[in-house]
Amino acid sequence: MVLLGSVGGFVVVKWFDGSIARVQLNLGSNDKSRPAPTPLGSQNWLLVGTDSRAGSTGEFGTGIEGARSDTTILAHLDADGTTTNISIPRDTLVTIPAYTDSKGVQHPAEMNKFNQAIFEGGPALMVRTVEKLFNVRVDHYVSVDLEGLKKISQVLNGVEVCIKPTPADYHDPDPNITNINDGYSGFHGHYGTQKLAGDQAVDFVRQRHGLPNGDIDRIKRQQQFLGSVFRTASRVNLLFKPLAVTRLLGALKDALILDNGTTLTDLETLGTRLRGVDPSKVLFETVPQRGLDTTDTDLGTIVIQDTIPTLIPNGQSDNVGSVQILDQAAFGQMIAKIRDVSTTPSPGAVSTSPAAEVQPVGVSVDPAQVSVTVEDGYGKVGLANLVTSELAKDNFPTGVPGPAATTNYVYSEVHYAAGNEAAAQTVAAAVPGSKLVEDPQVTSGVVLIVGSNFRRVVPVSVSEPVTNPTTNPTPSTSTSPAPGPVSAASQDNSCTY
Repeated sequence: MVLLGSVGGFVVVKWFDGSIARVQLNLGSNDKSRPAPTPLGSQNWLLVGTDSRAGSTGEFGTGIEGARSDTTILAHLDADGTTTNISIPRDTLVTIPAYTDSKGVQHPAEMNKFNQAIFEGGPALMVRTVEKLFNVRVDHYVSVDLEGLKKISQVLNGVEVCIKPTPADYHDPDPNITNINDGYSGFHGHYGTQKLAGDQAVDFVRQRHGLPNGDIDRIKRQQQFLGSVFRTASRVNLLFKPLAVTRLLGALKDALILDNGTTLTDLETLGTRLRGVDPSKVLFETVPQRGLDTTDTDLGTIVIQDTIPTLIPNGQSDNVGSVQILDQAAFGQMIAKIRDVSTTPSPGAVSTSPAAEVQPVGVSVDPAQVSVTVEDGYGKVGLANLVTSELAKDNFPTGVPGPAATTNYVYSEVHYAAGNEAAAQTVAAAVPGSKLVEDPQVTSGVVLIVGSNFRRVVPVSVSEPVTNPTTNPTPSTSTSPAPGPVSAASQDNSCTY
């Protein structure tokens, strides 16, 4: 029975591997211009949801040529068992590298919206754009279109989601559009919990009209949808049921496109990784960004069209439209974990790389004025002492380290008393990936509870004051800390607009 089960499983996966479409990326594993290879035990998967209507009969709209990446997630599978899914808003202004198209025409590097990369140069250019943005190697590429998402939701017998009412002061410009009734995407639902499958599942994750924050709220819907899939899969042990897996693979084979470098072994390794996945270790984050400001003169020429500022970047003649600007400081904090895995072979280890190699993060309160006590919320022997020592090297006055009340913290938290948020932000900037928590039980200083996502302490320094912020914007020195990740087990992931 064991032999039959093993051989049968292998045959199914091999059949699946031979049935799906492939795309030639031809990036070159030894290309010195690419980021360093991902350390052993970790992987980076680029998950792309395109707005392609291929295979549909018009139920998702027509008249859109090619495909744009309306949904893009860099999934970092860490050696410590956590999976961090970082969503990239489609309108984020990025540098798209130079490339040569299929006709041999060379195109110079340009600044444009992120989702323009796949439209102009296909998956290969998108991967190169992501690698340039994150400075990490993309190991595997996976794409699914709208028709594929529809089939997947049907195989799962629906995906449970929850919708909450929008704020009372929010109203879509079109009075007939709400977050539960959208004629553009075709979604029609109700407030509270509901199970969606087929067209309605697709419409739910596509909707952006009627949502207070447009594309950002759409990303939160997509993250909720994926979180629900993880919660369902873990609750029913989906990947341990051969028949269910076969049905799922049958739907996926016509829905997915994989890169030519993803092998049968890679697929089996991914399946093993997903079995029994703990939803608390599946984390969701979104690349931090802000709206384009008419004073962003360092980026190019700002043009006002229909009251919306659009941009012609320096050195370009084409208008890239309304974009979102990357918050560099918060972004750096967010991706510190996936960038630093090569120097941190074990969870909770403190990086020994020289501080001079790291660009200091700007804060408003000097570290010397912030007293911090470190508590171990992860359960690694000596971790609190090590973090305390690293903070002391950066001039933080430190208290006596000790254990936290529990040791199940997925990400680090900075606890502070009301009115002491600026000091807490300094600590959060020094410990990338931390979450700020106002805590009435903290009576003096700041308490840092170290979670399993901890990787290093980074240097911080007081930002130079800006005498006239309306004429001297400095987006690259933003002092806002990176928002903490939301896990698939979190309440924040279970109900969205």
